[in-house]
Amino acid sequence: MIGLARGMGRRVSLSMDYERKLINEHDIVVFTFGAFSDCIINKKPKLFEGIEIPIVVTGGPDLKTEEVPGADLYVGNIGRTSHRLRKADEVNALDKLSKEIGKIADDIRKQQSKDPLSVIPVKVMTEIENQIPEIQSALSPAPLTLQLDGIRVKLPYDEFHEKIEKLEFDEGVILSELANISRSKMKNYILIKIKSKSEVGFAI
Repeated sequence: MIGLARGMGRRVSLSMDYERKLINEHDIVVFTFGAFSDCIINKKPKLFEGIEIPIVVTGGPDLKTEEVPGADLYVGNIGRTSHRLRKADEVNALDKLSKEIGKIADDIRKQQSKDPLSVIPVKVMTEIENQIPEIQSALSPAPLTLQLDGIRVKLPYDEFHEKIEKLEFDEGVILSELANISRSKMKNYILIKIKSKSEVGFAI
């Protein structure tokens, strides 16, 4: 979760490139805005520039998705509030948000099925657990975080990226042949983005 600047600071929110890169490391981004339609429609979409993943927007007003430039989905009745979201309309809006985000994830999976990943993320996670014992003592929540096209490993990049790259599968290939492994913008962790079958030439 990133707290964006508001008011006068809105001009500089997301102005740093690393913030956009951090957002783009994820599967889907959810922007939660406030209660003013004009602001959501005419001013906030500037924040979407450079975002390459599906954009979900929530706010107080009941707007249509097509009214919010650049949004892949808009869900109303969810905005910045000073209370817990427990009223009936708020709970219904949260249910709708969860359901619609699930549909977006399903659409991504359908697109992936046309050119499957060279290895499924769960298999990579299992091999990391088996071959890199240090992950068992990592103190971060969800030390192995699955994504639709990869996995974030919450171990220091400098110390562990070579071990991750040399991770070997029973099929005789190593992970660096199947995925791009880079330094995450999140706390110097390791980011694994798995290549597609068409990129690698095979899948395991």
